[in-house]
Amino acid sequence: TKIDSLSPTLPSCADPCSGTETIYFTGLDQNPQMDWSLNAGGQTGSYITNLCAGTYSVALTDVFGCKDTATASLGYALPPTPAICLVTVDDLSTHNIVVWDKTNFIASGIDSFRIYREDVSNVYTHIGSVLFDSLSEYHEYGADPNVTTKRYKLSMVDTCGVESLLSPY
Repeated sequence: TKIDSLSPTLPSCADPCSGTETIYFTGLDQNPQMDWSLNAGGQTGSYITNLCAGTYSVALTDVFGCKDTATASLGYALPPTPAICLVTVDDLSTHNIVVWDKTNFIASGIDSFRIYREDVSNVYTHIGSVLFDSLSEYHEYGADPNVTTKRYKLSMVDTCGVESLLSPY
């Protein structure tokens, strides 16, 4: 027989990639052995923690040897789109500096910022990344401000590897 009333209880997902999400399976009248899918990090028990977006599956074996499976999916919300504060040049005018403010994103599960440069009209190429705990600026040595102007965009990557939309230039 199948295990009755197997239903996942999903987290609220207000910050779905903070690494603190938990999936619980409720309504189990026995104490089953639960073997979670590999993407759950080999956890056992009636719940798993520290999850990001994805589909998780569990194989259950109850005390009578009956087996059943279930799945639960966690969605995600894109990280917020950051904004560039300014683009300036260094003291000697040898390279551009892209600056942004990260204070609104402290404790929000952000891993890093990605910087994009426009080299062809409306085509932005990823040129570098800055970790969240680093200074909120990027020194771009690939464009000489004395020769040409460049446009830049910025995105954020959360701790699950999900990237936000690109900021305005």
